[in-house]
Amino acid sequence: MSTRTHFEKTVLLTAGQVASLGITFLIPICLSRWLTVDGYGTYKQLMLFHALLLLTVHMGMDWGLFYFIKRDPERAANFSLNVMLVDLILASVVCLAGILGRGALAGVLKNPELETALLAFAPFVLFSIPSHHFNHYLVVLDRIPSAMALTLAFEGGKTLIILGGYYFFHSLDVVLWGMGGLALCRTAVMATW
Repeated sequence: MSTRTHFEKTVLLTAGQVASLGITFLIPICLSRWLTVDGYGTYKQLMLFHALLLLTVHMGMDWGLFYFIKRDPERAANFSLNVMLVDLILASVVCLAGILGRGALAGVLKNPELETALLAFAPFVLFSIPSHHFNHYLVVLDRIPSAMALTLAFEGGKTLIILGGYYFFHSLDVVLWGMGGLALCRTAVMATW
């Protein structure tokens, strides 16, 4: 009986991930047609930075969290809040370094657009890193439908912001500020959870 229940949970999570992949699949298809090569390259550089920061900035704290939640489930909220606060501090340091060193980074990467884009990119990094473990936290707490809904809402919102920002405003800055606002909403939902 528990194997079937585990299987059903896995299918539900996989369905959510596949649906979010289907939603986000539209982003490169549209952007590669709407943007210049340089504009698309700047967007891709920033998303590469974001992926790299999501993997490294938390220094493994997000992954260590699940060991402690399984060990002491009554204190799960405290553990998650501590990780979120540490991630927020680390993300703040990274954002400050990125803002202060944006000219040098743009020079090293030979992309002058990065100098202004990094200002709008900072809020997205600042709020997406602390809330990145929210989906996994919900899975560990056995709240699979909530985790799936959160994944779909975040990825759907991100896709709408990216495509809408470029289609209506033709601006990377609008897209980045919008994604920062979306990440702030996810962080606020996580903090209240």
